[in-house]
Amino acid sequence: MTRPSRTAWFMLWAALAAVLAMYWPGLDGGFLFDDYANIVSNEKLKIKQLDFQSLVAASQSGDAGPLGRPVSLASFAINHALFGLDARSFKLVNLLIHCLTGVFLFLMTVTLLECLEWRKGREEGLHPSIIAAAAAVLWLVHPLHLSTVLYAVQRMAELSALFTVVGLWLYLRGRLRQLHGKPAVFHFLGVFGFCLPLAVFSKENGALLPLYLFVLEWTVLRFRLPGEAASIRFRRLVYLVMVVGVVSVLGYLLAHPGVVLGGYENREFTLFQRLLTETRVLWFYISLLIVPATSRMGLFHDDISVSHGLFDPVSTAMAQLGLLLLVGLALWIRKRQPVMAFGIFFFLAGHVLESTVFPLELAFEHRNYLPSYGLMLSLSWLLLVSAAPFFSTPRLSLVTVFGFVLVFSLSTFSRAVSWGDPVTFAFTEAAHHPGSARAQYELGRAYADALDANPSMLYLYPLAVMQLERSSRLSGSLNDGLFRLLPLSNRFAGKIPETWVEALVERLSRGVYPANNVNLMDWLVSCPGGDARCEIPPKLIETLLKASLDNPNLVGRARSELLVVASKFYLEKMKDRSAALAFIKDAVASAPDVPRFHIYLAQLLQAMGRGEEALVELERAELLDVFGAHRPEIVQLRSALQ
Repeated sequence: MTRPSRTAWFMLWAALAAVLAMYWPGLDGGFLFDDYANIVSNEKLKIKQLDFQSLVAASQSGDAGPLGRPVSLASFAINHALFGLDARSFKLVNLLIHCLTGVFLFLMTVTLLECLEWRKGREEGLHPSIIAAAAAVLWLVHPLHLSTVLYAVQRMAELSALFTVVGLWLYLRGRLRQLHGKPAVFHFLGVFGFCLPLAVFSKENGALLPLYLFVLEWTVLRFRLPGEAASIRFRRLVYLVMVVGVVSVLGYLLAHPGVVLGGYENREFTLFQRLLTETRVLWFYISLLIVPATSRMGLFHDDISVSHGLFDPVSTAMAQLGLLLLVGLALWIRKRQPVMAFGIFFFLAGHVLESTVFPLELAFEHRNYLPSYGLMLSLSWLLLVSAAPFFSTPRLSLVTVFGFVLVFSLSTFSRAVSWGDPVTFAFTEAAHHPGSARAQYELGRAYADALDANPSMLYLYPLAVMQLERSSRLSGSLNDGLFRLLPLSNRFAGKIPETWVEALVERLSRGVYPANNVNLMDWLVSCPGGDARCEIPPKLIETLLKASLDNPNLVGRARSELLVVASKFYLEKMKDRSAALAFIKDAVASAPDVPRFHIYLAQLLQAMGRGEEALVELERAELLDVFGAHRPEIVQLRSALQ
C-alpha cells in the first residue's frame, strides 16, 4: 500500500482550512427557494428530541423525488433537533459534508492511482498522492459548488455524493486487495449493502454508483485479476450485469412510459427539445468548470433558451458535434491516458439521469457537484503528468495547479460574500441573469419581505411590484410573482388590481400547471387570520381554486394535493364542512395510496360526528403507513374516537 506523502496531506488540510474561511461569509444568507417547501414549511422535520419514531416520521415527510429521499430528510430533522430552524446551522453542516467528501475523494483517487501502478508499473515524476491531492483541492475550492453547499436543501445532492464517493473508495480498496490475491468480500458488501442504499435514499443520483464502477473498470482497472482466466470470467460477469441492468431499466421505462413522458405535460418543452438542449447545457457546465466566470453562475438558469431543432439555434449542432468529439477523444486515449479517459467518462456518466430524458428543469449548477470531479482529475493529470515534460521541474507544474486553485478560491470567496446577504444575493442574481424569471422574482420577494418586516419603508413597494411584474412577463408558467403581488397590494395599496387577478386566473385555468402552484395556493389558504403578509379575500382564493381545478393539465398527484388544499380552504375559511368533505373524498379517490389523505378525511369525519366512517379511514391509513411515519397522528386520532 502506497501511503500519501506529507506534501499531499499538507495540500489537502490547507485546502480544507481555506474552504472553511472562504465559505464563512456566506453562512448568513438564510433559506432560499425550495428550502421553504422542503424544510421551513415541513412541520414533521421540526422535531424537538431525537427519538426513533420522530426520525422515521421526518424521513417519510417529503416528496422531492420518487423515493422520498428519507436519509436527507432525517438529517434535516436531526439538524433541527440540535440547532432549531437556523439557516446558518443547516449551511454549516452542508459545508462540513463538503469537506468530508473532499477528503474521501482524495483517498479514493490515491487508491485509484495505486491500482494503476499495479497494472502499469510505477511511472517517474510526482508522487501519485500529490496528483490525487491536486484533484481533490481543485474540486473543493471550485466556485460552481457554492450553490450546492450554501443552498440548504441541496444537502440531498451532497449526501448522495458523499456515500457514492465512499462506495467508490471501498470498491477500489477491495479491488486492490484482489489484485494482491486477498479476499475483499466485506469491502463489496459495504459498497452494495451500505453505500449504495444510503446514496440512493439521499437522492436518486446515488443509483449511478454502479455506472461509475463500470467506468472505473473499463478505463483504469480493465477487469484485471490475478490470472488471465479469472480476469476473463470477471469481465464477462460485469458485462452481463450491465446488460441485464440496462435492459431492465429500458424495459421498465417502456412498460411505464408515464415515468418519462408524464412530467412533460407541465413543461414548456418536449422530450426531443430537452435532449437537444441538454447538449448545449453540458458544454455550458464544462465552460463554467474550466473558466469559472461568476457573472455566468447563479442559483437559477431558467434563462437558457430551448433548442427547437438541430440548427435552432445553430449552437445545438455544434454542441452535439463537440460532444461526439469529446467521447471520441476519451475512447482514443483510453489505453494511453486511462486516468484522463476515466475523468471524462465520469463527468458524462454523472449526467445520465439529470441531463437526459427525464422531465426535469433544463439546468442547475448542483448537477455538477460530483460529476465535476472527473474534469478536475483530468485537469490535474494533464498538468502534472501529461504536460510534465514541458516543465523544467515538477514544481513548475505544481505552480500551474496552484494558479488554478487561487483563481477558483477567489471566485468562491466573491460568491460567498454576495450569498451572505439576502438582498445583495437577490440583486446580484437579477443583475447577472436579467432574462431569468426566477432571479427577478427573488429580488422582488426580497424587497417585499423587507417591506413586510418594516412597513414604514414604503419606497420599496414600487420596486417590489416592478420586479414581481417583470418576473411574470418573463415566464408564462412561473406564477410566483403574481401570487406574491396579491397580498402585497392588498396590504400596502388597499386594493388588488383586477388586471393581476385576470392574468393569474387565465394562467391557472389553461396551459401548463407547475407543481409549485399547489404550494402557493396552500400558502394563501393556510395564512393565519390577521397576518397581512399573506391575507387576501376568501372569495378571491375561491376563484383561484376553481380556475386551477378547471385546468385540464392539472392531473395526477398535483391535482390530488390541490384537492386537499381546497378541502382545507372550505373547512377553515368558508366554514363549509360539506364542500370540504367532498373535496377530500375526491382527493382520496384519486390517490388512495397516500395515508395522510385518509387521516385528514378521518379527522374531518370525526369533527362531523361520523365516528364509524372515521375509524374505517383510520384503518386504511394504518395499513398504508408501512414505515410508521404517521403513527403518532393515527394513535392520537384513534384515542379521540374511542
